Amino acid sequence: MAYILKKRLKGRAYYYLAEAQRVDGKPRIIWQKYLGTADKIKEKLMAAPSEGIEDIVTLELGSVAAVESIEEVVRFADIVDDVVPKRNQGMRIGQYLYLLLLNRIIEPKSKASLGEWLKKTAVTEYREVDFSLIDSKNLWDHLDKVEEKHIKAIGDAVSKRIVELYDISLDCLLYDTTNYFNQMSPVTDSKLSRYAHSKAGKHHLRHVGLALLCTREEGIPLFHRLYSANVHDSKILAQIRQELFSLLFSFKKGKERMTLIFDKGCNSPDNFAAIDASEFYFIGTLSTYHHPRLCRIPLSSFKEITIEGKPLWIYQTTMELYGKERSVVVSFNPRTYERKIHWLSRTMVKTKRKLQELRQELKNADGRTTVQSVERHVNEILSESHIAPVFDVKVSCRYRKFQMSIRTHPQVIKDYRSRFGKNIILTDHLDWEAEEIIRAYRDRYKIEAAFRMTKDPFHIRFEPMFCWTDSKIQVHGLTCVMALLYLALLHKKLVDAEADISLDRAMDMLRGIRLVHCYYPNKSRPVQKICRICSTEKKLLKALNIKLSGVR
Repeated sequence: MAYILKKRLKGRAYYYLAEAQRVDGKPRIIWQKYLGTADKIKEKLMAAPSEGIEDIVTLELGSVAAVESIEEVVRFADIVDDVVPKRNQGMRIGQYLYLLLLNRIIEPKSKASLGEWLKKTAVTEYREVDFSLIDSKNLWDHLDKVEEKHIKAIGDAVSKRIVELYDISLDCLLYDTTNYFNQMSPVTDSKLSRYAHSKAGKHHLRHVGLALLCTREEGIPLFHRLYSANVHDSKILAQIRQELFSLLFSFKKGKERMTLIFDKGCNSPDNFAAIDASEFYFIGTLSTYHHPRLCRIPLSSFKEITIEGKPLWIYQTTMELYGKERSVVVSFNPRTYERKIHWLSRTMVKTKRKLQELRQELKNADGRTTVQSVERHVNEILSESHIAPVFDVKVSCRYRKFQMSIRTHPQVIKDYRSRFGKNIILTDHLDWEAEEIIRAYRDRYKIEAAFRMTKDPFHIRFEPMFCWTDSKIQVHGLTCVMALLYLALLHKKLVDAEADISLDRAMDMLRGIRLVHCYYPNKSRPVQKICRICSTEKKLLKALNIKLSGVR
């Protein structure tokens, strides 16, 4: 039986006519023919004789319907209008922000091309949109009215509504930071955009930092703040913790105590003192470099446990840290240890070979070479290796002949080996077992996955930011975090419905569900039809509780 097959390549959909049969009991495609993109198919249909149809327009429906199903509950546009009121003229500011949010979720575009993109979707089936008002200038004229205080109020109001309406566990909350590069000129004045260590490797560009708090179970963002990327993580937490704590206190429905989970970048005496004085627990980590005594505990004192089907050796104790008694868990992962040992050996060989090559070149050095220039070259080689303390390199020159001695420090290598595969977790949960502590901390991968999604070129796409003022950066950050929140809520619906499908695959399938407008002669309004939906797409719509029958 022939059917239409859709393939997606680099974000674009291509269609084939295919026929499948069972071969040895398994379905196999035995024949397929390329039809083209949706626009090409339309051109072919329009060129062919038709039964009186003058024109056909296809609109993206499924993905818009999915986002609208979340908007019906969250009411983001209404919250924006409550926080940032505007006189009753033209489109409301909440409407503009919601359309930006919709675009970030489905197919991120520039502000200038937003209007053209919206015309290719079925958004007008759900809300009134005046396309003549959606241009870059008019858009930013309205969004410039949204100040930083408004953005904080909008984000907090959305979080409170979600906690009230959704069954979300607040027992453990994940906190972390990242940064995003932008194209802002070096001479443009900005408090947010700064040069910093780039997590994307774009060290020549300016960056903006994002502090994010997510739920442990679903990875739903509940709190965010943008900050200057050149500020240390511990100082950022100190700056925003009062706002963060106030929001979390507003979530509390009883005497339960929430647990904040963060990495060692947030460690500081002031931060731990503030958490101790609050009603929160915490789970964090310690640097293995700064706690060598814990790393040198013999493995004979460790006990073996199994987490996610893989062996792990742990050692649990209590000790006074940051002014109070804490529970400390030292874990040892043999697989990580072997991997790091292999890396160290390989890196030492490569680095030593580069140093030896440099020493060989010095035999033919000319008069322009100096001890200082050679030392600079040595430092560059050691810096690239990331194991500079392992080597002791001395350069000297006598009677215009250079000498270079290359030695390794056995004690430094021993210290490296003692730290490899080790992780030190600390918490004020003195009654928790080591396995429970480790599992909670390991769930930090969910907030890291959230950061990766914000940098996905096909969804959200936080970077690169083509924003030239701090106010524009703040609005861009709000729409991106809200897009992340909506996608997390969609994923929660899939999980609650026990749908065995990833979020990426679900969004791809939803984008394939399209609405067709058929224009006939002597008819002022088009006839609407929904493209044929396969059984898998029907199951997805049922899992998300999306009904397309309500389309006008």
